[in-house]
Amino acid sequence: VVVVAGAFGQALGDRTQLGHGEVTREQVNVPLALRAPGLAPTRSERLVSLVDVLPTAFALAHAPAAQALATQGAGRDLLAAGFERDAALVRRAVRENERLDPGPIWALYTRGFKYVYRPQLTDQLYDLSVDPDERENVLSAQLERGAALKKDLLARIGSAK
Repeated sequence: VVVVAGAFGQALGDRTQLGHGEVTREQVNVPLALRAPGLAPTRSERLVSLVDVLPTAFALAHAPAAQALATQGAGRDLLAAGFERDAALVRRAVRENERLDPGPIWALYTRGFKYVYRPQLTDQLYDLSVDPDERENVLSAQLERGAALKKDLLARIGSAK
């Protein structure tokens, strides 16, 4: 089994940013390629998370003991029947000695929306179906949806600790 995955994307000047470590589309969408005996080539646009890579690789390798360890976390086998991820949680990396540190930042990606939780700053909501580049914060126009996504995000953060 061969797995190739990017740990993070790069903002190559988009949004006037260089580098990585934020929770923008350019930095959280990463490549993932799997190759294993009997696995047919295909392309998928499904919502997945890097926590799903290890359980998937162990399942492809048919390694029961290692697979049991890999399923102890939040990850699941991407190729399992009925797999569907409803959301993916992203956390901005903490960087020591950063000027103007914005504090912790989390983003919850769902099928159509992205909610950004920033306890020390203003939260954000993006409608990805009409704004895939995440340019317009629609939180003030969609307060109910924002509140529901924030509740979901906080529950996921709590269960991840």
